[in-house]
Amino acid sequence: MSFFVFLTGFFTGFALASSAMAQQPALAQLYPAAPPAGSSFVRVVNPLQESVKFSLSGMDESKPISAHGNIASSYKIVNPDKPLQIGVNGKVLPDAIAIEPNKFLTLVLGRNGETFKVTVIPDATQGNNALKADLRAYNLTSGCVSTIIANKETKVFTDIPVGGSSRRMVNPISVEFVAQCGKTMSEPLAAPPLQPGSRYSLFVTGNETNLALTGKTDTVD
Repeated sequence: MSFFVFLTGFFTGFALASSAMAQQPALAQLYPAAPPAGSSFVRVVNPLQESVKFSLSGMDESKPISAHGNIASSYKIVNPDKPLQIGVNGKVLPDAIAIEPNKFLTLVLGRNGETFKVTVIPDATQGNNALKADLRAYNLTSGCVSTIIANKETKVFTDIPVGGSSRRMVNPISVEFVAQCGKTMSEPLAAPPLQPGSRYSLFVTGNETNLALTGKTDTVD
């Protein structure tokens, strides 16, 4: 489920049910536990060809992620009270990441010689529309400005800088996307039907001679 549906459903359900649960403790089993106040939400993206596993501040190691398969994790709920330690393939990276409360962040893995590095991309959440789908694109190529085209004719995102992201609300439809860098086009990507209130991310990887486009429906664990 999309994290916006998750959050909206949770807070609405919790508000309506809290008084009833106070009198009937057994009803608490019907509702998800609330994230601690001020919690933030973090996911990890791996645009590299090599498959890796990651961990966040002592959480269990993830399933493998890579540009070839499942490129991004779901969003994880994290405590912003202390810096976030990132582990990759069982080794903790030296630089912890300071997390502000009530934020959504995408952490992009990269290489710094023999070691891994992390680039933080803040994910804006303002201006949501429950009747539309939330579409976001990330340019994770090694050096070309990206454009994303829907159904062979509509430029949904234009001139996304390297390491940048862009976002827009779109009508719920079934759509096929391609990415473009210079004169190079990616293979088409058929997205799942976009639903009202859902959120979907597009990741452009590779380079101007070998371009790829990957998509993922955003979820929260």
